[in-house]
Amino acid sequence: MIDLEDRQSMARDIHTAHKAGARLRLASQTAGIDVRTLQRWNAGEGLVSGDGRPHAVRPQPSHALSADERAEVLRVANEPRFADMPLARIVPMLADQGVYIASESTFARVLREHGQTAHRGRAKAPKAGRPPTTHIACATREVSCWDMTYLPAEVVGQWFYLYLILHLYSRKIVGWEVHEGDDATVDAGLTDIVEERYDAGVRFGDQIAKNMAAVPISPDIRMSIVGTPSYLSKHSPLKLPAGLSEHSCINTRFSSRAGVYAWELSKGKRKVQIRVDGPWTFNSTYLVLDAALSGAGLAYVPEQLAIPHLASGRLVSVLKDWCPTFPGLHIYYTSRQVSPALSLIVETLRHRR
Repeated sequence: MIDLEDRQSMARDIHTAHKAGARLRLASQTAGIDVRTLQRWNAGEGLVSGDGRPHAVRPQPSHALSADERAEVLRVANEPRFADMPLARIVPMLADQGVYIASESTFARVLREHGQTAHRGRAKAPKAGRPPTTHIACATREVSCWDMTYLPAEVVGQWFYLYLILHLYSRKIVGWEVHEGDDATVDAGLTDIVEERYDAGVRFGDQIAKNMAAVPISPDIRMSIVGTPSYLSKHSPLKLPAGLSEHSCINTRFSSRAGVYAWELSKGKRKVQIRVDGPWTFNSTYLVLDAALSGAGLAYVPEQLAIPHLASGRLVSVLKDWCPTFPGLHIYYTSRQVSPALSLIVETLRHRR
């Protein structure tokens, strides 16, 4: 439909062109209307009151639903037995009972008018799912991913779980571990030797209960914060632990600790625990070191593991004066009577400073 204002403007333009010598039919076609339409506008009130169709009073069809019938359609569709059913099942079920209220299309039209076409009763509106996270690798060591497969054991029906770390770009396997179960918390958990009825266990010195006897079997462990020269050249230099917030750090998660491990740093009497941020979290110190070697960020690892790479120049140590030293590995056992065999093992493993 053409608005009244547009009609009047179009009629004036056609009249001007016709008065200048243009044929009325061609002028009307150029304006986009038929000449008979222009004649109808001029003959009636088309250029005065506009199109009357939107305001026309149309008689209601004799077979239209009454207000009570519409209310009955809504009532039946929202009954407990039909509240969760599609309309394609409601009408046939009523027909099986010898009841006819309205057709399926009429049910749909009435429910659509009341916003009940998609969700009635306990049905919940669908939630738009987030698009999956996408990672793009244009070169090796930019994006790593993991996968798992099964390894058959000698016992029929028993399997081991092989966890693989792969570079997305090259699809090469760069790390692997084998575990007995498929568990999201596969990591360095601590075992209670008393509850499990073991004779002894091995832990770091600061993780042993005070009621246990412990003997050192390794030197103390000094920690180190390391990163590749290429990574450090692209980021601001580190002078204080607070600057770690501006760096991509590689986290470690242990089941024996609550959540992600906080880096423990100290200088003199000052001690801090810092929760660092970064895209990677591993449950193995060796994987953390591998990620650091690939340029993924800064890693907090035992210095003994990083020494070969520090010597070769592949890694550089930062915040050296803030890196603490922790008690090394200890073999520990209950303080009750110790068997001769365990005593021999303890003395053999004892670390001589």
